[in-house]
Amino acid sequence: WAPILRRLATGENLLLEGCRGVGKTMLMRAAVDRLATSFAQGGKVLGVHTTFKRYLATIPPPGASSVPELGNFKAWVNARILSALKEQLRIVFGDDPRYLGSIVHKVDWTRVISLLETTYQGEPNTLGPVILKNAGLTEADFKGLQGYTFTSEVLQQTRKAFDLDLLVLLLDDAAHALDSRAQGE
Repeated sequence: WAPILRRLATGENLLLEGCRGVGKTMLMRAAVDRLATSFAQGGKVLGVHTTFKRYLATIPPPGASSVPELGNFKAWVNARILSALKEQLRIVFGDDPRYLGSIVHKVDWTRVISLLETTYQGEPNTLGPVILKNAGLTEADFKGLQGYTFTSEVLQQTRKAFDLDLLVLLLDDAAHALDSRAQGE
């Protein structure tokens, strides 16, 4: 497993495959732990692990009358990534003002995820501006979350704010848990 752990820590695009219980998740978590330890010793790479389950709650059920608009699914994927980033930054940086002042910290990503998991209408405005504002997002932020620019910008801002060379995203269950309606997104 040592060669796989080394490669996971590089940011190289990798796909881990294997039966349940062989250790894929354990390897990803070990890579995140090693990167956090390395960062604490002066490294400039930080790992973030997230898992993708319950995604079907964000996509209309099969046979729904309209073609699904996957904006809320994309928002859910992005919110899962940013929620995991928030947790990792909290662990590594705690009360650092750069973390406490960031949008990653200010948004209640758990609430955003929960809201997205309870709707599958695909309508951009179904969550409502008041609900989003209570979670810490503006309507513009949410529209950006339904694509990939918002998340990309937040990841870049985070990397720059903490003087990181690289943020390694370890996305668990990102392939086998998604059906054909979601795989392209």
